[in-house]
Amino acid sequence: MQNDEHPWKHTPRVRLTPQQVAKLFLERHGCCRECGKKLGPSDSWIVEHVIALENGGTNDWDNLGLTCSWCKPIKDARDHAQAGKQRRTATRHIVSKSMRKMSSLSRKHGMKFNWSLGRYEKTEPK
Repeated sequence: MQNDEHPWKHTPRVRLTPQQVAKLFLERHGCCRECGKKLGPSDSWIVEHVIALENGGTNDWDNLGLTCSWCKPIKDARDHAQAGKQRRTATRHIVSKSMRKMSSLSRKHGMKFNWSLGRYEKTEPK
């Protein structure tokens, strides 16, 4: 991630023409980047960013690869988890600890959150 960027901002996605997709398919030898499966015309696959845009990736040609429909959900989950971790880490470094604890759902002394009523209630001392 570049110095002027942060985890909540990423490069806008760029659409490829069918000719660019065909060129990428041939350059990548028609193989899924995740599992290495040889893809054919009847297989379901997409062009995807190797490093996801939300994780600081770019639209550069070298950052594009083929992903089969079997691997796509796995890669998406991994990319989203990484992006979430980056945002949580950035929040920890930007927002003070006392401010993070001021959540409306944070535990208040002598109170317990009642989920069915959606509010805090006083607890009995032990």
